[in-house]
Amino acid sequence: MPTSSSADIVPPGPAGRDADPRFAEAEAFTLKFESHTKDVLEKTHKKLMKKYSELSSDYSELGAVYNAFSLNETMQLANGIEKMGQAVDTMHLATNILTQKMEEQFSEPLHEYSQFSDVIKSVLKYRTQQQQAYQTTCDNLETKRAYFTQLEKVEMEAQRLEEALKKEGYNSPKISKASVANRGSRGFVGTISDKINSIIDADPETTRKHNIAKTKDIIAQLEETKAKLEVDLESISISIQEDLDRFQRQKIRDFRRMLIQYAQIQSEYCKRNLAAWSECKAEVDKIEI
Repeated sequence: MPTSSSADIVPPGPAGRDADPRFAEAEAFTLKFESHTKDVLEKTHKKLMKKYSELSSDYSELGAVYNAFSLNETMQLANGIEKMGQAVDTMHLATNILTQKMEEQFSEPLHEYSQFSDVIKSVLKYRTQQQQAYQTTCDNLETKRAYFTQLEKVEMEAQRLEEALKKEGYNSPKISKASVANRGSRGFVGTISDKINSIIDADPETTRKHNIAKTKDIIAQLEETKAKLEVDLESISISIQEDLDRFQRQKIRDFRRMLIQYAQIQSEYCKRNLAAWSECKAEVDKIEI
């Protein structure tokens, strides 16, 4: 026999669910990529570009010194010192070209990729919010179904009690206290009737049926919401996964291109300097000791 009304039923707590491991891994990888790109690659590259800029300025000053020094000498020594100044000037110009090309072909794309991680995180965050909404709906639906099951049990117990009371000569558990007093002692079943009257509403049957109908409506709404969110989540997941796969393929192509351009820029820089210093050496070798 139940000892509480339907209004006193405590719904069970929601059950937890794990996030999709694919997108959990994607989020972890994105955070790692962001850290490596922003905190290591980009930060170190900026320091390197600053050093190149400072070095170019030093080459400019040094070239001017050698060129001025050559004016104080004559013959092969003057020519050798002048060639030294020209080689240093070439390094100054070559370093400026190096920094300009590095900025255009490596620094800017690298910075763009460091910003892409923020976009990816926003997309994954949106999907996580959608998944949480779906999980919350599933939890609420599970809770309401369990609550509805309890309501049905209470209804069945109430019906059995009402049948028992009718067999004892009572038409309804809603008997007034005055009516109970005129009937005198009612034994065990009468005591139960008093207990029921003390813990349920004045019209318990209507209340029970109202709660059952209301809960059924809520369950129907939750089922509809769950179905819609499930479709939306699946569509979002597929779309995001396609974007992530496409981004990964594009990233591989872009970084390959960036690294090749980096190597080419450095190679051109070294070849230009080597040519200038080779001419300088040929002129210095003419100096007679």
